[in-house]
Amino acid sequence: MMDASRRESPPEGGAPAVSAVVVLYNSAAVIADCLRSLEAQARAGRLEVVVVDNASPDDSAAIVERDFPWARLVRQSRNLGFAGGVNRGLRVARGGNLLLVNPDVVVPPETIPGLLGYLDEHPQVGAVGPRVLRPGGQAEVTATYRPTYSNEIVEALGLFVFRRWIPAWRSRGLLDPPSGPVAVDVLSGCFLMFPRHVLERVGEFDEDFFMYVEDVDWCVRVRDAGFEVHYVPAWTVVHARSQGGANQSLTPMDGDGNLELFFRKHGVPHSPAGLRWLRRVHYLLAGVWLLYRAATGRRGAFTEARRAFLTVLVSFRPGRSQQRV
Repeated sequence: MMDASRRESPPEGGAPAVSAVVVLYNSAAVIADCLRSLEAQARAGRLEVVVVDNASPDDSAAIVERDFPWARLVRQSRNLGFAGGVNRGLRVARGGNLLLVNPDVVVPPETIPGLLGYLDEHPQVGAVGPRVLRPGGQAEVTATYRPTYSNEIVEALGLFVFRRWIPAWRSRGLLDPPSGPVAVDVLSGCFLMFPRHVLERVGEFDEDFFMYVEDVDWCVRVRDAGFEVHYVPAWTVVHARSQGGANQSLTPMDGDGNLELFFRKHGVPHSPAGLRWLRRVHYLLAGVWLLYRAATGRRGAFTEARRAFLTVLVSFRPGRSQQRV
């Protein structure tokens, strides 16, 4: 349930070109930087910002209310997860185009106008996303292929290193992204723009996913509805990964449960037990690789390696599941 307040009333004037939806859960450490990067366009009337707080126990909502009164704050009485929070924000957004922005993302001023212009010039495109960089400058893999069980085997065992010689053994993500726009199957929901008519055609995000894989499911539905999904690296955002989200107590292995849900929903042949073991192997090998990268000086690699190893350990806990709080 949302607080009834003056801030829930639609802003005066015509509908903005873009409405950005930001979902918070324990995001007090990062939300200020995110909103500051959106403020100039919001105050100029070109961008509506809807902030959905998923009953954060920290000061996330208070920071928005105190320091960013131009943002529309929607308070939830419980954590609806990322998909549920996004849907709540989309229902009150008024823009002709809609934008998902993670609270740990900082947006350069040219990115939103650039992607909006790209959508205007390419009516067949149903969703578009930029190149996503980490604070240290490394590019995140945010453009991916439609998930299949065979791709999960390739990913888990690292067989994608042979992709130059065996094209079918490709990673589920674009490890070698092109310099120009390219059609893909899936884009990350950390920063995703789409026209309102696409949402009306495809429908809301599936709240059964709670958090993780909801963006995969939605992008696949966009493709199945006849639209294209484009990765456009000419514009960028900076993503302080794992510093904000619908539930920071969840691990990537919780998302793998959602991957199995995706396979069942879309009729993808698979083995549920085999999938879970494949993902454990994936995180174990990734942890070893990240330790090597840490030894060679890559910034933040040790922290990522520790998270990968903890992910494997947590996956063996009995009754581990996605908790809806």
